[in-house]
Amino acid sequence: MRRLGPLLALGLAAASCNGTTGNELISFSAFAQGAPGASQPFTQGAYRIQLTKATMHIGAVYVDQAPLGNAAGGPECISPDIFAAQVPGGVDVDLLTGQPQEFSVYGQGTLDTGLSWQMWLTDGDVNGPNRTRVVDLQGIATRTSDGAAFPFAAVVTINDNRLVTTVDPSQPGQNPICKKRIVLVGGIDTTFFDGGTLTVTVDPRQWFHLDYDFASLPAVTDDNCLIGDTSVPLDPATDYGDASVCIPNTSYATGAGAKQGAELFAAILAGGASAYSISFQ
Repeated sequence: MRRLGPLLALGLAAASCNGTTGNELISFSAFAQGAPGASQPFTQGAYRIQLTKATMHIGAVYVDQAPLGNAAGGPECISPDIFAAQVPGGVDVDLLTGQPQEFSVYGQGTLDTGLSWQMWLTDGDVNGPNRTRVVDLQGIATRTSDGAAFPFAAVVTINDNRLVTTVDPSQPGQNPICKKRIVLVGGIDTTFFDGGTLTVTVDPRQWFHLDYDFASLPAVTDDNCLIGDTSVPLDPATDYGDASVCIPNTSYATGAGAKQGAELFAAILAGGASAYSISFQ
């Protein structure tokens, strides 16, 4: 059963008394879905790729009244921006069905316009430990030159396996883990009203707009496929399906798959408007 979530103390609560047109609190339904055609084969580089599984956990959505350049720009992640809308609860989305899937809470907002938005890839404390599997992928990459097929899989989590380990000693808080758990998207102009429906659309094909070499990925039994995130151990028999190779669950692997592990996560985090969009009707 969906519920109304608490107002974000530094966002909507401030917006309700800021003297703008947004002085009336509203509520709305919220859904997430995959992009049309996401289950169909597509060609990227030397491979034809078909995803057979693509799920994503979205922990929350916040729509900011500030444009992207001004929103969440500092080292902190919970900034004193004013939010036009929020959906402070999660949803696990099957990105290949194309069917809208409902968030666990109603959205809340004000009669204001959002110019950028944030998608949180975690539940609860954005800085705390997080065992959530953010992305789970399986598919087949077929090399177009000779028809060789590489069944692959990837599980993506965001813990120390994504944390920047080399930092400026004079700025120890410059690269907090929360920055790796929030996707920032700009270029919107969305006005909210009571009783509407917010829909988040995710296109997982956009995560592969890099020249992945699937032939160089490690076997699912390789250490790079098993211990990328020590807090979330993986088992080939239960986590990788019929895959024979994996994209490692770390941005800091060495050897086979190291480049692909870093690039996949970078593409998820920085997918922008080509991978993530919202609509409100």
